[in-house]
Amino acid sequence: MAPPMPNIPMPLICCISAKMSDIIMPDTMTQEMDDALDGGLKNKDPEKHYHALHDAITTVLSLAFLMWLASQQVMLVLGKGPIPTFARPSSPSDRCRGDNLAIPGHLMT
Repeated sequence: MAPPMPNIPMPLICCISAKMSDIIMPDTMTQEMDDALDGGLKNKDPEKHYHALHDAITTVLSLAFLMWLASQQVMLVLGKGPIPTFARPSSPSDRCRGDNLAIPGHLMT
């Protein structure tokens, strides 16, 4: 068993999320903004200027979010539990297969 130990600090972008592509790719967000518009407003703008505005907003937001992901550090997340592949003395440190204790401050810049 490993006692609660802090993780190795790493950028937040290393933590994979299934929906991250929806945030960093502006197309999905643009489509959602277009769909949220009232039908009457869409009819008043046949050239679809609203789409260009939504595309500009979501492009800036997605780029800012991507830069934020790379700049945030995940640290002070405590992990504890059994170490099933530990074999002395060849591997003095190995992966802990347990759970984590997220204490305040584990997302720091």
